Amino acid sequence: MLDVSALDLSGVRLAVLSACETSLGAHRVPDESLHLVSAFQLAGYPQVVGTLWQVNDLVARMVAVDLHEGVSAGEDVATALHRAVHRCRGRFGKTPTLWAAYLHSGR
Repeated sequence: MLDVSALDLSGVRLAVLSACETSLGAHRVPDESLHLVSAFQLAGYPQVVGTLWQVNDLVARMVAVDLHEGVSAGEDVATALHRAVHRCRGRFGKTPTLWAAYLHSGR
């Protein structure tokens, strides 16, 4: 996190961290809000999409594709992510651990 937060990435728009637990803080300091998502924001990304727990590869791909399509079509990132997760929820509704891990941070 320190290496990422020290970078100067001004001029960037969006980071999508489609990996496991990118929005989860350290277990040793549960009251801290430092995690990979916040590190990317400190480095200059105004918006970051992260996850709260391990994600399924198939669902991660679906979310990434739908998110990209939504943003490319002019949707704001939060709305595009909402639609992407909602689509996965429709497909895997009885297994929220597959689709509920995603979150948007930023403006």
